[in-house]
Amino acid sequence: MTNQKNSPISRRTLLRSGGAVVASGVVLAACGGSTGNTVTRIGDQPASQPLADVKIDDVVLLRTAQSVEKMVADILSDTRITSLLSGENATIVAAFAAAHQRHVSDIAPLVTSRGAESVNEPNAKLMTAYGNTVLDLMRKAQINRMCSQHFSDSKHWSQQRISIQCRLLLSPLCVQT
Repeated sequence: MTNQKNSPISRRTLLRSGGAVVASGVVLAACGGSTGNTVTRIGDQPASQPLADVKIDDVVLLRTAQSVEKMVADILSDTRITSLLSGENATIVAAFAAAHQRHVSDIAPLVTSRGAESVNEPNAKLMTAYGNTVLDLMRKAQINRMCSQHFSDSKHWSQQRISIQCRLLLSPLCVQT
């Protein structure tokens, strides 16, 4: 047996005291006043500037629709997408891309009839925010397919060694599934 000192503070007393302190803090926080600022900030932040009033009319909406249709057509026609497809799937995606490109052409007379210039490039902000992400994921899917194909097709030791080297070189680009 070990020699233990009898201490006036036992584990039970410590837990009770700690619980009382926590409960007191909760009560004080609930009863305390509000400073009016509900957002906690670290450091200085400049005041936000209100957005300028912009007139959104039919021309703006039509040109935006045109640029979104062009973006979708470009994404569906990109080699990072088309190279992953074969047979019937490739035909379906090509038809979707062609339909979106037709929409760009169909909207053009509506824009020009309102005195504005038609758009024939993808929406830059949406392409940056979403389109490039989709295409990067498709590139990673291609690399994963290459990695798994090289790894599974190797039957001889020398081929396996080359496949393992390929896997090691490409592994930072491969998405873990």
